[in-house]
Amino acid sequence: MNYAGYYADPNNWAGEILHSNRQRGSNASYYTNPEVDRLLDEALATPDQAKREPLYQQVARISSEDAAAIFIHNTKWYGPFRKNVSGVRFCPIGDGQEMRWLRVT
Repeated sequence: MNYAGYYADPNNWAGEILHSNRQRGSNASYYTNPEVDRLLDEALATPDQAKREPLYQQVARISSEDAAAIFIHNTKWYGPFRKNVSGVRFCPIGDGQEMRWLRVT
């Protein structure tokens, strides 16, 4: 299951994996905590990054104490590619590759 989208934001992981409205989706552990849901909703609705940070820190603390999920490994893979493959760009999210611009000639 791919949890990472194409945006660098704490909600990309915390909101997708921990919010109870993502059960049957990316919340594969069916984790439910109303306080975590409230904090995630508040953080997502707050545009100021400095104000969001402590909210996500609370989410991390609570979900860690609850053992909401166990993360074993997140790989980074950079190739190799055949000589006729071009357009692969680095992406800091997910497996390290952005394949939307990939071309095979």
